[in-house]
Amino acid sequence: MSIQEINPKDLPKDAFILDVRMGSEHSEKALRQPHFFRELSNLNAKEFIKDFDLKDTPIYLMCKSGKRAQKAAELFEKEGYPHIFVIKGGIDNAEIEGIPLIKQSVISMERQVRILAGALVFLGTLLGIFYSSAFFILPLFIGAGLFYAGISNSCGMAKLLALFPWNKN
Repeated sequence: MSIQEINPKDLPKDAFILDVRMGSEHSEKALRQPHFFRELSNLNAKEFIKDFDLKDTPIYLMCKSGKRAQKAAELFEKEGYPHIFVIKGGIDNAEIEGIPLIKQSVISMERQVRILAGALVFLGTLLGIFYSSAFFILPLFIGAGLFYAGISNSCGMAKLLALFPWNKN
């Protein structure tokens, strides 16, 4: 079996679409047409096939640009599901091609982290200068956290921000 790609404009009107992006990405921008959403990290292809009683229904997989959809397609392929298509270029390409989307005004997680980290560093520095030098621990802590996030590719601040209601899907 080989995984096929399909252009967003060529999707059938009644396509069974599965979006595998992160929740914050899906909240920010999503297809207007009916589709299903499951983060790639939470996708169990075997359970998904069973839950939706899929037999011969083609599944059209979408992410931001196509890479995660390709990984999801491989999960379905491992389960022996033959009718898998990756939407070429993902939601970014769908937007370029004029496919109707729902856009929310949710700020991206990366931007939320930058805003909060910057505000905490600024606040800690001001408090350290004008109130007590003990507050300089705050910018030091934030800087160390950002350094760790860069090395480990895991951001504690993003995980914390993901718990807020505006980042829930």
